[in-house]
Amino acid sequence: MNKIACNGLLDNEFGSEVIFLTKTHMFVIDANNACCLAVLPIESDTGQRVAFGPTYGTCFVGSWRENLKAWNYQTSELLWESAIKRITNVEAFGRGQLKVKKDGTLLLDAQNGDLLTEFSWIDMYKHPELQVTAAFEPRQSISITNSSLSMTSKFDWDAFAILDYAWSNEAFVASSPTGDIRAYSIVNPSVLMERPRSSWFNIICLTFNADSHIFFGLATDWQEQALMAIIKISPDFKEITCVQEVRNAPHFCFFDHGRYLLIDDGSVIRVTDGHLVKQLDWKQILNPPPC
Repeated sequence: MNKIACNGLLDNEFGSEVIFLTKTHMFVIDANNACCLAVLPIESDTGQRVAFGPTYGTCFVGSWRENLKAWNYQTSELLWESAIKRITNVEAFGRGQLKVKKDGTLLLDAQNGDLLTEFSWIDMYKHPELQVTAAFEPRQSISITNSSLSMTSKFDWDAFAILDYAWSNEAFVASSPTGDIRAYSIVNPSVLMERPRSSWFNIICLTFNADSHIFFGLATDWQEQALMAIIKISPDFKEITCVQEVRNAPHFCFFDHGRYLLIDDGSVIRVTDGHLVKQLDWKQILNPPPC
């Protein structure tokens, strides 16, 4: 490899592993230790239809034309293959399920790929650890259900899609393509925040920082400049402030429990203060055999 073109970065917010995509391969990278853990082939039309599984060492690789596949990336073992094609997105859903976006939303058993349920219109999100879900009905509403508390709360929201989202043990935060951002309590029926577009064009990425117990995000066109900015949502959800402006980049992700932001040029930035922690050398990391 003389030049490594990044075609996507995908996060694993609960560990230091990230997925680095090219047009033909996906590389599982330990970003903290700057080494390659695994390499798997992908289809030419995979794009960013890739996700870490709910079980450590697993991942899902989708495609437009080819079958959906589940891999153990540590052993390069194909775990299962499903005839589901023409998907737009794939992601882990809670502890043991997989969410696939097609015309609607499909929920699969992550262990074997069996179809569990299907939603033709509603999009679903599930807390990675708690029995809490968010059901989003485009241009109508969002409902938060906490099964442990036997609580369901429904709120009006006329957004046509959810751009990104993040969970804590107390709240669900989501942004829309029109620039607004909202936060909902998952322990009582209340809206914590409703903010329209402000100093940003969009908030394209959200995370919850495990150390500070604060939500952070990545905003585009910060203050109408061609820059992105790491933003911080105050604990009381009343303020959104800029932590650090960063280079505008097509590919990025948060990782390691929301501690760091990784940009496709290899920059690793600490989200709490915007400090550049390290600069990853992709050629050095991806050229050697996996560590």
